[in-house]
Amino acid sequence: PVLVTLKSGVKRDGSIVARESRVIFNSGAYGSFKPVPDGVLNGSDHTGGPYDIPNLRMEAFSVYTNNPPCGYMRGPGHPQVAFSVEAHMDLLARELGMDALEFRRKNVVRQDAEGEAMAPKTLDTAAQAIGWGTPKVTSAPSKRVGRGLAMATRHTGIGEGTSDVTLNPDGTVTVLSGLPDNGTGSLTVVVQVVAQEMGVPVERVRLVRADTDQLPTDSGSGASRVTNVAGHAAIAACSQLKEQLAPRAAAMLGVDSVKWDGIGWAAEGARRVALEDLAVEMVKPGDPDAHVQVILAQKASPDKGYCTQAVEVEVDVETGEVRVRKIVTVQDTGTIINPLGHQSQIDGGVSQGFGLALTEELLLEDGRVTNAHLSDYKIPSIADMPELETIHLYSEGPGPYNARAIGEMPYVPIAGAITNAVADAIGTPIMEIPITAERVLQGLEGRE
Repeated sequence: PVLVTLKSGVKRDGSIVARESRVIFNSGAYGSFKPVPDGVLNGSDHTGGPYDIPNLRMEAFSVYTNNPPCGYMRGPGHPQVAFSVEAHMDLLARELGMDALEFRRKNVVRQDAEGEAMAPKTLDTAAQAIGWGTPKVTSAPSKRVGRGLAMATRHTGIGEGTSDVTLNPDGTVTVLSGLPDNGTGSLTVVVQVVAQEMGVPVERVRLVRADTDQLPTDSGSGASRVTNVAGHAAIAACSQLKEQLAPRAAAMLGVDSVKWDGIGWAAEGARRVALEDLAVEMVKPGDPDAHVQVILAQKASPDKGYCTQAVEVEVDVETGEVRVRKIVTVQDTGTIINPLGHQSQIDGGVSQGFGLALTEELLLEDGRVTNAHLSDYKIPSIADMPELETIHLYSEGPGPYNARAIGEMPYVPIAGAITNAVADAIGTPIMEIPITAERVLQGLEGRE
């Protein structure tokens, strides 16, 4: 639970010149389960959003309360802060008499540390895909249609990882990984990277789940770091392994030097030796030159990724029911290493944010949870989810093969987009999530 207070200074032309923010996290009874030593979640530093605001003052607190201890999950603190920032942006636009899209265009960041930012392109693409500015068609006289936008920016995570790669005598490759794969498909990505680097089919790579007796360190699965850390470590290990084996390839070809050409070692005159042939001829079990273990610390990059999500909702003003009709998510991505896993991260993040926006609320009374059963704590099902359109805009990222992180980004802005769409439909701002039917009706009563 988070309380966010925002105050912005804006010129008459719509330019934001200053912002103050205070973020208070309800930490519960203990200070544990937080991703940083001071206990304040990282999302509190995103109150500027992906906007060009020259003056920012941020405060953040993690407060002890007589409630159950609170941990962190996907995008720690960021989804709650992004909801607040994006709802605040629509409030500012309304006060200025500006269209919410035009207000964002006026203030969105256009240059970042890497040069031209992709934020404006994601914004315009999402608005066009949702039909921004086109007529809104309702299904019944009591229904109102609204559209909303929300934006976010996130980093690609860093950390230290180990990769252990061995070329076997039969031409297969064994890779040891200490990654805890908690459903993201990260181990599959490691196998794909090793297969690509060693020039063999994926089915020729054997994956071994290693423990701390076999591998010295791994940063773990979190902070949008896995592909970046584990992938670069695997690339480094494969590169070193190919260098160690190059003299043997040269010996097989009877030359002084060879170069790796993607599937084997090549010498002048179009003579070459394939990886499998070298393994069969020159590698024995336990061969030290056929094994490499690399520890690699991936350094921080100033590179940021951007995401804009657009939503269309239909609200029944008699019952307060909210039905999301369509979600568009646009993100700048680098090379997508595993398309199925990548899209699954997006689908999962959007559905998770859907629950944050509309259904999931932990109810407490005197520090005790009163809806401790999943029949009362509503998690969205596939039946609740609307049409989801995903659009990728390519830009080079810091990960392997110019990949970008995708694990947390799709979860961050969606609650803000849904909130703004509901507010657009009913003509009154939404200040609290989840957006229950009761809160919709209260908002309508306040407007009247």
